Amino acid sequence: MTRVKIGSYELLGSLGRGGFGNVYKAKNRDGNLYTLKILNPELTNQPEIITLFLNEAKILSRFDHKNICRLIEYFADGPEYVIVLEYIEGVDLKELMQIEPAGLIPFEQAKTIARECLDAFQYAYEMGILHRDIKPSNIMIERGGRSILMDFGTAVEFTDKTQHGMGRNISASYCAPERFKRPDTYDVRSDIYSLGMVFYEIFTGRLPFNMDSIPEIASWHLNETALPADGCNPSLSKEIAGAIKTALEKMPEKRFNDFMEFKKALGF
Repeated sequence: MTRVKIGSYELLGSLGRGGFGNVYKAKNRDGNLYTLKILNPELTNQPEIITLFLNEAKILSRFDHKNICRLIEYFADGPEYVIVLEYIEGVDLKELMQIEPAGLIPFEQAKTIARECLDAFQYAYEMGILHRDIKPSNIMIERGGRSILMDFGTAVEFTDKTQHGMGRNISASYCAPERFKRPDTYDVRSDIYSLGMVFYEIFTGRLPFNMDSIPEIASWHLNETALPADGCNPSLSKEIAGAIKTALEKMPEKRFNDFMEFKKALGF
């Protein structure tokens, strides 16, 4: 890291890389910590990339929900484009599962995470937004236990049932089968499937498949059926296992129509 300041923010260290640039921990003159996303300078001569980068800020600016990452501001500093977000002290859900014995989160904690995610995704859906990249690494768990949805960089506003565009953004392990057939076709039921896969993992400690290559994973999503979640975790109720099964139906029309339907079926 060579930069030490951008705008009024002092850069304290790298938090990693995002789809369009770098992510930093930073401190403002108010003494508070923030997360900064800075567009890769090599991309700032591409107007379409700038639009996509700033799309996340414009979407987050519409939200006011305790379980969605809060936008502070976004601005241009000379040739650089910056998104400022609240800083969250904690781990993402993927990391949390990795440190738990056998990858299995305690049931009551998993239930709380699931309920908070469902509420937040339903809120975004009612605001006309689909996330489109639901996976454990995009869900932060802060030290106090609050779940926070992150990375709306591929999110879209929808005006009708099916949304097109940015089909290249696929996280294969959590991707709905229809996206492998027609990547640009997407609706809320695709997000339901992705969240169902996350819930399968947090309530059983594993994904329903054991493979790494994208072609193999795609083939599984398209052709294979998950072992019922209560078959992997016998302590799981039939109600929860049945709701997850419905979320993971291959045909979108057999899934839940929104996140509240999913929540009610889980009994949360």
